[in-house]
Amino acid sequence: GLFMAMSNLIDVSFTDNQFTGTLTSVLNNVSSDRLTTLYLDHNHFHGQIPTDSFISMTSLIDLRLSQSGIEGQLPTTTGLLTRLKIFYLTGNSLTGSIPSEIGNCIALKVLD
Repeated sequence: GLFMAMSNLIDVSFTDNQFTGTLTSVLNNVSSDRLTTLYLDHNHFHGQIPTDSFISMTSLIDLRLSQSGIEGQLPTTTGLLTRLKIFYLTGNSLTGSIPSEIGNCIALKVLD
């Protein structure tokens, strides 16, 4: 993908860009263990958060997915984001309960 060659990329902000399609296509392109900030809020995605999307994003500190059109359950792999401090999800069509693995996100200060 476009961003795979940018291995030193740490901050990505795609807020309010009217992006469409699945979240998978974006996450596969920005997935990096150096990424600390990822803003995908206020877009027009559809579908669920892929279950494997956070496996290589263990340095994330700030993840914003509010009002992005995502649906379904929050994946248990969210618990891999142990450095995450800020996690915005409001305005989506999420279902089910928050997975207990979110308890592994010991740095989490904001969950909205």
